[in-house]
Amino acid sequence: MKRIHFEQLDSTNSYIKKNYQDLEHLTWITSTNQTDGRGRSTKTWFGDQNSLLCSILIKESLSIELIPLIPLLAAKSLHQVLSKYHSNILIKWPNDLLIGCKKISGILVESISLSSSFEAVIIGFGINLNQVEFPSNLKYYSTSLSMETNQLYSLDQILHEINLEFINDFQIFKKNHLEVIHYCNKYLAYKNQMISYILNDDLHHAYVEYINHSGHLVVRENGHLTALNSGEITLKK
Repeated sequence: MKRIHFEQLDSTNSYIKKNYQDLEHLTWITSTNQTDGRGRSTKTWFGDQNSLLCSILIKESLSIELIPLIPLLAAKSLHQVLSKYHSNILIKWPNDLLIGCKKISGILVESISLSSSFEAVIIGFGINLNQVEFPSNLKYYSTSLSMETNQLYSLDQILHEINLEFINDFQIFKKNHLEVIHYCNKYLAYKNQMISYILNDDLHHAYVEYINHSGHLVVRENGHLTALNSGEITLKK
């Protein structure tokens, strides 16, 4: 396992983005603390020394149709590892893991290309392992593995397990990406429940159906099916 650890970084994804040319394929960057942890869009990611904050670099060339499926691949690998310790973890399309309706992990995937050539993909993980406190704006929406099981976990051991799982899944993924889709559908959060989302600046309410072979979330609204290829979904209460 190739790993470089820092006590503090702005973010592990940002470090790889700046230094990917000098790093080997499948190198992990980890940090005890992040000063500028990022989520999707403009969101931030909160983590502390009790979180696993890490990113892995993919430099092996991939077919263009596989790159949008990388968040689901990462979610599958992480789900398989964390499910050894808790039996009720679900995958929220496209990049979160939940226990109940609370987030236990977020995934941020960024690709790097120059002109039209593939350079790299960076997969960042923020995993709530041993945290017991969250900022006031997050505490009702977040949880940790420790809070759910009343146990403490080795961050290094969990990372080691994720590395082994991801390397194996990545090899399978390149040959048969549908295996990832099938897995994520099996553990899809909010299935047959009503969610809210924004499309073309309009608020929609629809029922979650499944993830299609392109990695899009298919939802049903007034009898019509729509495939979402990006965006934030929330459970309608």
